[in-house]
Amino acid sequence: MEYSPKCATNKLIYKGSLSITLEMVKRSRTHRRENTDSEIALQLLKSVPDTVWSSRPFNVGLCSEVPPILLQMKSADVINQPHYPLSPEKLEGRRGTIYGLLS
Repeated sequence: MEYSPKCATNKLIYKGSLSITLEMVKRSRTHRRENTDSEIALQLLKSVPDTVWSSRPFNVGLCSEVPPILLQMKSADVINQPHYPLSPEKLEGRRGTIYGLLS
């Protein structure tokens, strides 16, 4: 054991070995959120059609059997502002997603 008068603290020095056993424990996912592990949540997820979930890297899912939502605008102010410029690398990174949406 060492003592530092400047900091008024003790330091304990231990020379030896340490053994650790790792353990995987499944925790409930309900901490500060809805209960996503419940049977009701699992049944609701099973009822969602597979076409909703993305199946490929650039696929965003498809909701073909959902009726369209029609909105009627009363008035609108047109805001004419150019898009901020994107670097060629950023544009290239978006290309796969755009082609995935188009297909």
